[in-house]
Amino acid sequence: MFSKKNLPRLSRCGFTLVELIVVVAIIAIMLSLGGNMLKNVGQGQGLEASVQMLQDTVREARLEAIGKTTWSRVVLVSNPDDDSPKTKNLHYLIVMYKEPMRMTQATSIDDGEWKMSGRGRYLPSGFFVSPKYSTLLKTEKNVNDAMFRNNKEFKDLTDNMRISNKGNSEIFYLEFDPQGRLTEPARPTRLVVIGGAPDKNASSDNFGIRPYPVNPKTKLPTSAAGIVVWPKGNISMLRTPEQMFADFK
Repeated sequence: MFSKKNLPRLSRCGFTLVELIVVVAIIAIMLSLGGNMLKNVGQGQGLEASVQMLQDTVREARLEAIGKTTWSRVVLVSNPDDDSPKTKNLHYLIVMYKEPMRMTQATSIDDGEWKMSGRGRYLPSGFFVSPKYSTLLKTEKNVNDAMFRNNKEFKDLTDNMRISNKGNSEIFYLEFDPQGRLTEPARPTRLVVIGGAPDKNASSDNFGIRPYPVNPKTKLPTSAAGIVVWPKGNISMLRTPEQMFADFK
């Protein structure tokens, strides 16, 4: 016979409601932290890929100029009204060159026709070249302005290629000469990529792009990186906010 004191103790089964609530809360916090970490990793990878693509495009244009003994340009089109998911506004990079068949040592850049080298390329989703923080040149709306070389023909060509649906976009560019040197602008040229989204209601100096995330104190993009193209054509990385936003502090 077993006495009551010799009976085995029955262990308690299950959880109380309070314990379940605590466990669910902990899981929710961990999922939230994990999601933010993955988002930050994704943004970092996209930014790195964007800068690499920008660097490769600049090198391609320079080699195009040297290899064909002609002038070439890295072209960026701004159309702030285009806020579609597949926007080309500040998101689409093009390499163009002067047709060398009509070029001789005696001719100038005003001779010949602009041609597109290969196909344009899109930066990774959510990243854009910022004219605000870069030092690219742009064609004026009066494309017959004498200070720009053959830009009427150049702009007509880009419009015909349906880079712009409206035909009145601004074109930003940098240009290499046949020796692979920067001709316009003939100074260290900063190219900055930022994270953001198309927004035709964005401020005019952001050219239809709403930057994000933004530092609440400085109002500057925190997802940003870039390069400097030097007058002789060599490239350096922009590694600090001071280098990227020197004129905006």
